[in-house]
Amino acid sequence: MMSSNAPQLSFSSQVSSLPTWICRLLSVCVLCFGLAPSCLAGGLTLSWSDNSENESGFAIERSTDGASFELLSEVEADVASFSDETVVPGVDYQYRVRAFNEFGYSGYTNVSSGAVPNSAPSLSEIEDVSLFAGAKTVEIEIHFSDSESPNESLQFELLSSNQDLLPLSGVDLQVTSEGGRLSVAPSAGLIGSSQVTLLVSDGVELAQSQFTLEVLPNTAPKIVGLGSYDTIDGLDLGPISFTVSDEESNPEDLVVTAISQNEEIIASEDIFVSGSGANRAISLRTHEGSEGQAVVRVEVTDGGYTALKTMVVDVVRNVSPSVTEIAEAYVLDAGASLSGIPFTVSDAETPSGELTVAVRSSQVLLLPLSGIEVEGHGQERVLRITPNPLEFGQAVVTLVISDGIKTTEHEILIQVDPPEVFVELVSFDVVDGYAAVEVANRPGAQLLLKKTHSLRSGEWEDVSGAEVVVGESTTMLIDPDPIAEPVCYRVFASH
Repeated sequence: MMSSNAPQLSFSSQVSSLPTWICRLLSVCVLCFGLAPSCLAGGLTLSWSDNSENESGFAIERSTDGASFELLSEVEADVASFSDETVVPGVDYQYRVRAFNEFGYSGYTNVSSGAVPNSAPSLSEIEDVSLFAGAKTVEIEIHFSDSESPNESLQFELLSSNQDLLPLSGVDLQVTSEGGRLSVAPSAGLIGSSQVTLLVSDGVELAQSQFTLEVLPNTAPKIVGLGSYDTIDGLDLGPISFTVSDEESNPEDLVVTAISQNEEIIASEDIFVSGSGANRAISLRTHEGSEGQAVVRVEVTDGGYTALKTMVVDVVRNVSPSVTEIAEAYVLDAGASLSGIPFTVSDAETPSGELTVAVRSSQVLLLPLSGIEVEGHGQERVLRITPNPLEFGQAVVTLVISDGIKTTEHEILIQVDPPEVFVELVSFDVVDGYAAVEVANRPGAQLLLKKTHSLRSGEWEDVSGAEVVVGESTTMLIDPDPIAEPVCYRVFASH
């Protein structure tokens, strides 16, 4: 048991008594980052003299007020040091140690104090903020650090000197390991100023930064120059010029946006705002096939207040142009041409003079584009066609009439017959009143029988329905009409 004459310990007869001071606290080592290996970073190391020979261990007690001590830890016998790694930088701690064995405790050592140095957090200066009334939120980058504590463990507090203008609910701070972002949202409709204080603490030391938030009087910007417009589907409209202005802001800083209220007629993504400063312009495209009235909402903001102007766009569905009074096929002799073929073009939405007529040829060797001409302006047009005189066959001419958006195509078949070659007669006979004309065979050629009743007139007519009898070396062509008056015959070959 322990005697009343502390700090001495008494033991049974089997155990010799301990010296009056079993241990004495010799020193407290303050540990900082970067000291010798014998020091522990961020902690305190205690050491004492072990003057006993029969202790079971040592009890280390700690206090922060020098009066109320609590057991911190115990170490085994013959251990004469202890490292306290649970200290908070900047806090003063007091320590005492006593030995113990199975019979009790010795007296305490002297009390020794120590503390790990702590530096206050650092906080960057925050510039004063001025904004116009109506602005919703201002984002402010802040930078802070602490030598002993990670950013996430720091504590923050915000103060506002004018909570009507800037209530604490209008302030938000987002903290990361790299810094922070301060969001400030003043009350709507108020002007004035507030002194804003940001406090940061590591639990011991405190740093602060102050800035002034000033909310200035503001008037809404203006838009001048937009109204109602007529257009057709699938057509570009614009650019339409308009102006923006603001009493407090530079026009260059005004932000203009536009959105459609009728996406099925005009898509918002097809609306484009251009220009800078006071002079702006808007362009848009209507959906092809749409019709009706669309409203485009144009807004300009100075960051606080917003002005609104609406554009009303009436869209009429576009009808394809039409072409009339033109045949679908023409037959030409080789070397001949077509001139002065009239036709008309019209469109329900577009003046005839603005319609364009383009041409295509399916056989440019027979009918080159240089041989197809369209003349005239307005509704009345004229088509001229000149085939290659050395070619014959068929070609399709396509007229493409356009109003700039929609087109109408009209096809014309042009047939160019091959040139006819006079074939010498082998014999001529009249059988039972019918003329029979014999000529030499012309392989691959088409034979055509023609007749005239007057050589002076020079007019030859085709013999329709002539019977053709092909022999080994000659071909007989028989006129199906009996001879009733003098007549002359010729045979032509064409390829």
